[in-house]
Amino acid sequence: MGRGRTDYCSALLVNAMLSFACHYSDRPLARTDPTNAETAGNHFYAEAKRILDSIDRPSLTTVQALGIMSLRETSAGRDSNGYQLAGRCVRMAIELGLHLSVVKNGLRSTEGEVQKVTFWAVFNLETLCAVGFGRLSQLPRAAADIETPSANSRSETKTWRPYEDTNFSLSPSAEQPARTMLFNDRFSKLSELASDMVNTFYAPRERFTSRKLAATYAQYQAWYQNLPDVFRLENTSLPHVLVLHMYYYGCVLHLFRPYIKLDLSAANLFPHDTCTFCANEISKLMNALRAMYGLRRVCLAVTSLLLSASTIHLLNLPSESAPLRCPRS
Repeated sequence: MGRGRTDYCSALLVNAMLSFACHYSDRPLARTDPTNAETAGNHFYAEAKRILDSIDRPSLTTVQALGIMSLRETSAGRDSNGYQLAGRCVRMAIELGLHLSVVKNGLRSTEGEVQKVTFWAVFNLETLCAVGFGRLSQLPRAAADIETPSANSRSETKTWRPYEDTNFSLSPSAEQPARTMLFNDRFSKLSELASDMVNTFYAPRERFTSRKLAATYAQYQAWYQNLPDVFRLENTSLPHVLVLHMYYYGCVLHLFRPYIKLDLSAANLFPHDTCTFCANEISKLMNALRAMYGLRRVCLAVTSLLLSASTIHLLNLPSESAPLRCPRS
């Protein structure tokens, strides 16, 4: 960017990144009011908004910045602002044709990979918003005609290490290969299933039968069974992989929750038991995440998944009129 090129970096993108990154810092200098943690990154965000308002044409970096600004606003509790920014991000990505696999003349392989990474980040953001907010997806899977980005040895072997926190000691063994692109691929595949699910619920074309419910559940199970060994819980403690597992259980929970009071045992489906199991698994993963890394810098998606699990836990609470059972001695 210092040489005047803004293909992959721009002032807007830098300020958007810094505005969100400040949320992960405890330094008073990251805040407009040193005594108020809620003001972290406000100065960078104000500059990002100023630049955004002056932009009159779409670009790859603007799409990326809009996605980050959406996450930043949602993490600050401004869900409506975050959702609107995510919508702008999706519309600009479509305007640029990032969802299409058409190879443009003169497009270098690096540029193609950057576009793939950007599109699938937009798709994952939009799907998470649709699942979390309970709304129709603005970017259905059927519109995506582009492959997920390919993995390379550099991205897969690059070491991931936890953020340092003076209030939480971490073992050196916490450092692990990041496997970034493999993670993005599995996350995107799960988001594809989730996108179909939310559109089936909020824009149904036909009646959703127990047979279709079973078929959709089988797709989720197949995704889980096909996870690489390095992403099995017994083989990794990467926090983003723990969140990936939470996302899976959250999707299955959302699939069965509308039918939680129905008896579908004839179809070998048990909505209430499945929802309870998923809620318990989300809670277990949350406890593991908290024990290993703390919650100071937890992923934004976790809060939505916890809310979904909590609704099931509340439903399973005994009523006041239920008889009390004495524990066996």
